[in-house]
Amino acid sequence: DEETRTALASTFPDQADTIDRLARLLNERPQDPAQLEVFFELIGTLAAPAEGQPDVHSEASMLPAMLTEDPKIVCQEFLTNLEDLGVGYPEEDNTATFGPLGRLWNGAREALRQATYFQMKQRAGHVGQTGLAPILTEIQRDPHGVRIHLVGHSFGARLVSFAVKALPDSDSNSCVKSVTLLQAAFSHFAFADSLPFPGEGGGALAGVQSKVGGPLTACFSEHDDAVGTFYPIASRLSGDDTSGLSERLYRWGALGHDGFQGIDGVPGLSIESLGANSNFRYPTEGYFNIDASAVVSLGGPPSGAHSDICHPELAWVVLKAGQII
Repeated sequence: DEETRTALASTFPDQADTIDRLARLLNERPQDPAQLEVFFELIGTLAAPAEGQPDVHSEASMLPAMLTEDPKIVCQEFLTNLEDLGVGYPEEDNTATFGPLGRLWNGAREALRQATYFQMKQRAGHVGQTGLAPILTEIQRDPHGVRIHLVGHSFGARLVSFAVKALPDSDSNSCVKSVTLLQAAFSHFAFADSLPFPGEGGGALAGVQSKVGGPLTACFSEHDDAVGTFYPIASRLSGDDTSGLSERLYRWGALGHDGFQGIDGVPGLSIESLGANSNFRYPTEGYFNIDASAVVSLGGPPSGAHSDICHPELAWVVLKAGQII
C-alpha cells in the first residue's frame, strides 16, 4: 500500500526502484517460483550492510539468514506463524484467484518486513557506537559527575547497549548509572560471556556490565510476538540443526521475550511482585530480569504487545533502577 511504500522510501532513500519492484511483485503475486527468488534478491539489496559501516556484531553485519534459504520454505514458515497468531487475509487471497503460490506471497510480505527490521537493527548498533557513545564519552570526562540513565525500547535497547560498549575503560566511576531495556529486539545471549552452543564464543556485549555503575535491567513479555516469534525465525542461521521450533526460538531468541540468558545467577521477578513487595530492594549492580507480561500484554498480530510499554509500572522500574526514588 502507498503508506508502506512511502515509509520504505524514507528508510531506504536510494532504493526507490527496488521498492517499486517489490510492490509490483506483491500486488501481482506471479505463479512462477523463480519470481519468489527475485523477490528475495531484491530484499537482499535493502538489507545489505552499508559500505564503511563498522562490524558492530557479526549477527547484524551479514544478510539475514532467511535470505540464504529456499524462498518457498521461508515464506511457508512465516505464513504458518502468521496464521497461528490469527493474522487474517482478504478473500481474494484464495487459491482459486491467485493459484497455489498466492498465499505464499503473504509470507513473502512478512519476509520483507523482517528484512527492514534487520536493517534498522544494524543501524541501531552503528548509531549507538558512533553517535551516542562519543557524547557519553564527553560527559564521562566532565569533572562535575553528571549521572546518565539510559532507557531503550526495541532496537533502541540495542542502540544504548552498544553505546555503553563503545565507552572507554575508565578508572573512575562510569557516568552511566543504569541501563533499562524494554522489549529489546536483539539476542538474549548478547551479554553472555560464553554461549551454550558448541564452537561459539561469547555474546557481542559480554563485559559491558563493567562500564555501568548500576543495574542493567531487561523487561520482557511473553505477549511480544515481534521478538518472541518472528525475530528468531529471521535470525536463525541457514542449516540450523536444532530439532524443533522451541529449540530454534530459544537459540535465536530476543531479550524482549525472556530476558538475559546465558548468564549465571541473574535475579528475576515478575512486575506484579515488585509492586506488591514493599520490602524489595532493587539491585544496585549487575543484571536483573523483570517479567512484565502482566502489563505488556495488548496488541494485535503480528507484533503483539511489542509496543505496549506506556505503563506506570515500567516508569517505576526506570526510576528504581536509577535510584531516583
